[in-house]
Amino acid sequence: MLFTISILFASACTFQSAWRWSHFSYTTFDIAFYVQALEGFSHGRNWSSLLEVQPFGNHADFIILLIWPFYAIFHHPLVPIVVQNLALAACLPLGWKIAGKMGWSSQSAFWLSIILLINPVLTFVAIHEFHPEALAAPLWLAVYYAWQKQDLRLFWLSLILFLSCKENLGLLAGIWCFTKLFERPTRHVLWQWIMLPGLFIAGWMAIYLFWLGPKWNAGNVDFGALYSHLHEKGFFPGAIDVLSSSWRGNIFWALLLPMLLLPLRRPLSLLPAVPLLLQHLLSWRWSEWTIYYHYAAPLLPVFWIATLESLNPAKAKDKKWHLSTPCFLVLGNLVCFLAVGTPDKFLAPFFTNDDQLIDKRDIVAALPPEASVLAPLPFQSHLAERQEIYSLHLVLKGLKTLSRKIYPPPPPTDFVIVDYDDSITFDSYSGYYHPAMRLKTGDVVSSSDALLHQFLARATWQVHSVGALTVFKKIPAQPTLTAQESTPLKPNLIDRATDLMTLSAIDNNEQIQIISEWSYRGDRRKIPWLHVIATKVATGEKRVFNRGLCCPEGKADGSIWRDTWNLPAEFLIQPADWNLQAVFEDHATRSYIHRELTGDEIFAVDIPWKK
Repeated sequence: MLFTISILFASACTFQSAWRWSHFSYTTFDIAFYVQALEGFSHGRNWSSLLEVQPFGNHADFIILLIWPFYAIFHHPLVPIVVQNLALAACLPLGWKIAGKMGWSSQSAFWLSIILLINPVLTFVAIHEFHPEALAAPLWLAVYYAWQKQDLRLFWLSLILFLSCKENLGLLAGIWCFTKLFERPTRHVLWQWIMLPGLFIAGWMAIYLFWLGPKWNAGNVDFGALYSHLHEKGFFPGAIDVLSSSWRGNIFWALLLPMLLLPLRRPLSLLPAVPLLLQHLLSWRWSEWTIYYHYAAPLLPVFWIATLESLNPAKAKDKKWHLSTPCFLVLGNLVCFLAVGTPDKFLAPFFTNDDQLIDKRDIVAALPPEASVLAPLPFQSHLAERQEIYSLHLVLKGLKTLSRKIYPPPPPTDFVIVDYDDSITFDSYSGYYHPAMRLKTGDVVSSSDALLHQFLARATWQVHSVGALTVFKKIPAQPTLTAQESTPLKPNLIDRATDLMTLSAIDNNEQIQIISEWSYRGDRRKIPWLHVIATKVATGEKRVFNRGLCCPEGKADGSIWRDTWNLPAEFLIQPADWNLQAVFEDHATRSYIHRELTGDEIFAVDIPWKK
């Protein structure tokens, strides 16, 4: 029964993740980073171009070395997902064994272990792509079970694997060893089970944090910047400021409320979780305050064990109390499972509709395997097996990961993929996409649109654009159109350096093509975005299509640059039935201040039809 439920859980979560992956719905670079690392191990490489660090310079997640043999056999980006979800499903039998060792009956132990799988924390960890930290949940249960059995070999194996999931887990394990001192252990237990593991944990953390981590990271990922507010405002004012925001997250409440507040009865058992919990709550990064990512994985087994230790299993042997406590806990976890929208989050991807899914798959299939690519976040996991893949979100942000240091973009890649409907990469809330800004250091970072233009301006490109998707292919330099003496259709569009020369829509009976010609002078600080509004003459029905940046590869040399854009193939309209209007905007500014599609920065032009 335990095996069947575990396999069903792992299968359901893996299927959901696989569906999201196949529909380009992954929202982080984690899976791409680790797939590139696994592929690199297969070819003797020890470098990740995505974050420009060595694979173990981002985190001390050496446990991915155990995943590499499976990846080498099956060679697919979803291999880490399958391994992760099978490991998370193992929490059920491990929890059953732990509860049995505490004195619970087999039936009661079953229901107490079930709450590990129906707790929303574990479900969200399982469906959130992949991260080695997720493996910490079953491994900490294994450490605790080995302690119960007094199985020293299992204890050390589980402890070493647990520490190899992430560098900060040594805090949890070290404080757990400290709490065991209050149980008045014998000299034998004190040395073999507490002192020796404690010294090993302290030594490992010191080696990684002060030597290996800085050496392999080389300042490209600045985790210390997550707490910059603590020394800029002062520790206590900074802590109070961020805690007032982080308490609106759900990481603490989703761990405590499903357990009916019972862990509070065992504060000593909860103590190991405190450093990790504070680490997340004191960070300015909102994702660490929620259970929708991998951060809560090591905390769940601590709260679950504290819950069991707060109960008296002897009561479960009385008929009056038989199964009552486990059933109340199951009910509490089910309520929270529904309250935080777990079913909605799980099922939502299956009800999304991507009009350009086929186009995205065609783009990935057409890229040569040896080509270097700059790609947005949803594409990266599909392209991560190549040696040179770079993240568009870093180019748009202009800063290194979690840092205020300027990000030096890579040389122009063979291909650049841009999806202007990708709200994850073009995310103003996370700070990836922004207008021009001045940092506290005094450095000025150009707008994201200008940063992409600066990247593209270093090479010559063949551009293919359909709907919101644009693919730039690097080619040898080719001459542009020579500027003629003519009056611009829209002079000084967006800024003084930008003229719109011509604009038309061509109907070739197969696809609608929007063609615009531009002339740029001086410094291109703002590059206009184009949206086309199609209005049906008879009914007033409207459809909006997003072109994104107009000709970002165009250089400011006074030449004429032609931008050719195809509307999606399924949009077959007749000129007599529809009116087309082009809406241009300074999108970086509008997105940052969350305006609607109106305002002084917006310019609208009717598009004349041509046959």
